Amino acid sequence: MTSDGPRQPRLSRASVLAAAIGMLDEHGLDSFTMRGLARELGVPVTNLYWHVGGREQLVQACRDAVSAEVEVADPVDDWREVIRGYLHSLRAMVLAHPWVVSVGGSPALMGAHALEVSRRAFAAMEAAGLRGDALSHASSLLTSFAVGSAVLEASTAEDAHRDVDRLVDPEVPVDPDSAFGRWLASSAGQDVAALQRRDFEVGVGWVLDTLAAAARR
Repeated sequence: MTSDGPRQPRLSRASVLAAAIGMLDEHGLDSFTMRGLARELGVPVTNLYWHVGGREQLVQACRDAVSAEVEVADPVDDWREVIRGYLHSLRAMVLAHPWVVSVGGSPALMGAHALEVSRRAFAAMEAAGLRGDALSHASSLLTSFAVGSAVLEASTAEDAHRDVDRLVDPEVPVDPDSAFGRWLASSAGQDVAALQRRDFEVGVGWVLDTLAAAARR
């Protein structure tokens, strides 16, 4: 006998992950539920558990999947350019998927994609001359810088094309002779997004110089 009811979509782990990532990108982590994902896919919620386990396991898997977007070249010649590209790629991934910074849970295990990114990043840092604990210090520096920059940019997305000097409440006095006041005056007319891009690029150079100095110690 055959059923006359509508045929349910064929599920796979990859299709569930793709749909989940799309929902996380659009609605964020707090609004993401297994029931909502099941409605999006047009299947009973119980079908999802065969492929991805519970919500926590699914979100962890989604975080690892988007880690594959982070590109780290092999440090064959210039480690500085490899790490520069890594920082830009990591920042771009977080901007595309800002929910990744809020993923908690236990255990927060490193998946295959994240492990490969780390392997390549550590190879680039080793090519810079770093060894031992310095590799851990450098990894924390690189991650904090790129992710922090992305989080800051994401948090000010609504102000991205506003002039910097208009971010300050006009009712709040700014001392024009203070360091901040002089910077604000010199930055008048620049939009926030342009300033953030400039500061990130300059910061990348400073980070690379810091790694080179650490390797010479």
